[in-house]
Amino acid sequence: MREATGNEILRILREQSTELPNKIHVPAAQFSMPVDGKGARIRVSVRVGESAGIAESFVCPLDGEDLVVRVEVVEDYQEYKPL
Repeated sequence: MREATGNEILRILREQSTELPNKIHVPAAQFSMPVDGKGARIRVSVRVGESAGIAESFVCPLDGEDLVVRVEVVEDYQEYKPL
């Protein structure tokens, strides 16, 4: 297995967004991809106190290949409310 590239992470966020909460076992989370030069990864925003037990990476299939997706967990989840 190899680590997912930035382009692959963008595709995973776009194409598999509904499956991502199940992969990290957190019901309420927001996902994004940081572009700070620290490597390709998914940033997972969770509620305060819900970061324990979230793995540093997970395996995700894409185009018939299993990719390792690195995870950065931050306890800064904010619920969106319609105006």
